[in-house]
Amino acid sequence: MFRYVPFANLYDYSLACAFGAGVATHLFDQRRKFRILSAFTLPLAAIILTLARFIGNEFIDLPPVLNSYWRPIHVGVASLSYGIALVCFAVAVIYLLKDRVKIEAMAIWSSVFGLGVIATISKFSVFTEFVYRAGLFVPNEAGKKPFSAPFRLELDYAGPALAISGVLLVGVIIAFLLYLYQNSEQARTVGHYLLKAALVAQVVSLSLVIYGIKSETNTQARLQAQLAANPAQYVIAGIAMSEHENLTVSERQKITPQQHEQMGRSYIQANGSRLYLSLNTNPVEVASLITALVGTFFVLLFAFRTEQMVDRLPSLESLDGLMYKTACLAFAGLAMLLITGAIWANESWGRPWGFDSKETGALVAWLTYAGFLHTRIARGWKGRSSAYFAIVGFLLVIFTYLGVSYLLPGLHSYA
Repeated sequence: MFRYVPFANLYDYSLACAFGAGVATHLFDQRRKFRILSAFTLPLAAIILTLARFIGNEFIDLPPVLNSYWRPIHVGVASLSYGIALVCFAVAVIYLLKDRVKIEAMAIWSSVFGLGVIATISKFSVFTEFVYRAGLFVPNEAGKKPFSAPFRLELDYAGPALAISGVLLVGVIIAFLLYLYQNSEQARTVGHYLLKAALVAQVVSLSLVIYGIKSETNTQARLQAQLAANPAQYVIAGIAMSEHENLTVSERQKITPQQHEQMGRSYIQANGSRLYLSLNTNPVEVASLITALVGTFFVLLFAFRTEQMVDRLPSLESLDGLMYKTACLAFAGLAMLLITGAIWANESWGRPWGFDSKETGALVAWLTYAGFLHTRIARGWKGRSSAYFAIVGFLLVIFTYLGVSYLLPGLHSYA
């Protein structure tokens, strides 16, 4: 029975995390004064479900070494503890609102996040070349999940629209910094106009990305024209292909640019007619753009009738106590995550700890919550300081959840 529990890949895990967030929310919103919590946590869970939709739900065969009854235990503990961490993050945000943290300060941080997303997607091409390139897939002959191609296809108008969104977010940051540090009401007014414009620009750019991916019908011809205009992409693709081969660092360094270019050209000759676009090739990019959009939207929502909303929130003491309780549960859950993972790793790979990227990320996240509890118990930190700690801890949890699977190599990349 344990072999077929659906905890085999990142799609299953995303569903489990959203479920864990829903369960944790339901447990804490039983008290009437905390029912507002679901208005903050469930949109975050919806973003996770959106990410799952883009990842794709293809069935995969786990390596036999991973078929263990510890798998559903380990992943189940992870999903519930991540869900509790999400609730702790939401409580921290609500606390900052109740504590009269200025909406403009929140807008700065949400804009920094959105700007970071736009700057790093499509291999940093939005601001360097003013283009957005979407990933391509090659069908899997075995009928299973397709392979990611080393080439990306430029989408019409998406790059300039994203660049405009980024420029508007930079304007938001500058305007609100002037307001906060120079008390300039004019800068505050301009910043709010720019924030609204940035929201519209983000909606337009995300729509262009999705429409461009869904409507593309002549991928091969478009890619050939793109490569003819920019042959350097053959070299970039060849470098990406060499990184996936079992070569040492010194062997990779010996490969010349001409050889990398030939590798890219050979790949196009062999697979060019089979390449196709799909939202599933860019799940983290699309989900990050959606998250940045939601962040901008929520900041604007918080700015609407702020005083009336703040008055309806629970007291600072209640929120601080709930934040402490959820952080304790997240700390315990992440500890159990590390313990069950070590037992499973020892059973599967013959060692309980190997400083794998996901193991290290989970350890850092757990230590962050440990720091939260230590500073509160030993140093008496409460309120805003604890809220900032909770936000940083959740960001590290998210990086462990997503960043390892897509950005860092390791034993957990199978998911």
